Amino acid sequence: MVASIGNSKPTTKKLLVLDTDHFSELERDLDPGKRLTQRLISSDLDKALTIITIEEEMRGWLAEINRRRDPHGQITPYAKLQRQVEAFSDWMILP
Repeated sequence: MVASIGNSKPTTKKLLVLDTDHFSELERDLDPGKRLTQRLISSDLDKALTIITIEEEMRGWLAEINRRRDPHGQITPYAKLQRQVEAFSDWMILP
């Protein structure tokens, strides 16, 4: 895969790119996510997400926040959104 972000020079390296469904499984504490975590740990490839995954995840949490009119009901979705943003910082993000 050739990747270039902004003004950086393109680089060629093998990447394991997760789509939104796979990333979502990692966030859940269920067996499929646990199996995927083990496979990622055992892989020598660099891991990455696309900006599309970021957008889809953000859109989902923002929609959940907007559905809840009571500010107290928004606390949990805001906390999950914050955890999601923090999780993104651990990943290479591709255009």
